[in-house]
Amino acid sequence: MAKEEMTGLGQLVLQSEMEALYIKDIHIVEQANEHGILSLRFLSGKQMESMDALRYQGSRIQILDREGACIFSGVCTAIQLRKEN
Repeated sequence: MAKEEMTGLGQLVLQSEMEALYIKDIHIVEQANEHGILSLRFLSGKQMESMDALRYQGSRIQILDREGACIFSGVCTAIQLRKEN
């Protein structure tokens, strides 16, 4: 995604083994000759425990727009769990 491109969070779809109700925050860093890095905060459809987080590490993750165009594709390398009320 070019620097000038912007899209609303409600128009993004997370495809992964993790169940996401909606995306709260997203940040993608891309540099020439480097792998891109995705930081993503989302509300999970189910309560996750530490063992779930370990199981999802290494799983495939994609961010798509509403038309199905791929914005980011990669592998999950780290998960942080946060409990929000």
